[in-house]
Amino acid sequence: MVAFIAPAPIVANAMHTLDSTRLAPNAYRAQAACNVLGIAYGIQILNMAVLITNMFGLACQILFLVAEHFIRKSNGMWLGFAVKLSVCLNSSLVLCSLHMPIDTLGYGITALNIFMYVTPLGNVKKLLKFRDASRISVGLTCLSVVNNALWTLYALMMEDLVLLLPSVLGYILSAFQVLIILWCRGSLPFDLAFLLLLCSENHCWEGTVVLPVAQVEKKRGHDEDCEMPIAG
Repeated sequence: MVAFIAPAPIVANAMHTLDSTRLAPNAYRAQAACNVLGIAYGIQILNMAVLITNMFGLACQILFLVAEHFIRKSNGMWLGFAVKLSVCLNSSLVLCSLHMPIDTLGYGITALNIFMYVTPLGNVKKLLKFRDASRISVGLTCLSVVNNALWTLYALMMEDLVLLLPSVLGYILSAFQVLIILWCRGSLPFDLAFLLLLCSENHCWEGTVVLPVAQVEKKRGHDEDCEMPIAG
């Protein structure tokens, strides 16, 4: 549950400043859809832990999406948006719980979890090139690692493949993000720059050179000096 409420400080700050640039509505929508499938799955297998956790997660995503809409539309019809969103999600929940086969629910949960955990790695080439992981939230990433590790243990004890597969994949991808953060800070004993070689030929940077941490910091300082106004 802590992982679901972790974005709350970012959302609260966005509400205070009325700036939604740091919010991730697509991630909230994907998580809400995953929670709907999780609730339906919990109902079908009569598992209170899965049911309560996903109900709490769905409530959080609704609040986050309403807050994002409130900021983006300048307080325009946010109550109507909240009602429509709740009706849509609850209707989907009823349909999934009553008519969707349990195997299909499992496939959907796995696919949505993979999407959510892979999305932050979309800029991995830029992160590796500039050794700058500032766009990856350290707190959320660490929470994701712990959360998926616990769900993996729980799924193993319950012998539940639907819970196990997305939890293991989420753990691996979250742990990879931690490695990137540590490497960008120069805290790893090995190099990750070789991952740039795995990109397709059409998307590689020609002549890309990954600089050591010290040179990156020096280059940033030089760029900042160059941007200072020249006294007349």
